[in-house]
Amino acid sequence: MTKRHLPSIQALMDSDDELLDAELKVQEVREQLAIARSLLDAVDDIVPAPAPERSSPKNEQAELAVEELARLGCKIVELATYLSRAQAPISTVSVVSRAS
Repeated sequence: MTKRHLPSIQALMDSDDELLDAELKVQEVREQLAIARSLLDAVDDIVPAPAPERSSPKNEQAELAVEELARLGCKIVELATYLSRAQAPISTVSVVSRAS
């Protein structure tokens, strides 16, 4: 079961949808980050990767991790672009905590 973000009451009640849009975009990044994190955990045991000419489940996992990390990067850039254009102060959007 996938955990879903419920927008804040403030975002739901605001007549302007900018805060809601920002919260949903942050959630997209969080979901993509969770996918990338789980794939990176699975790929940890294959560093250094086997020769690229050999096809193996480990190579497929590494390729999938590369694709998901690229998607994560795109979502982060989209979020940064959106937040730079948003009229609502960035401080009102939930902050993504840094991994320690």
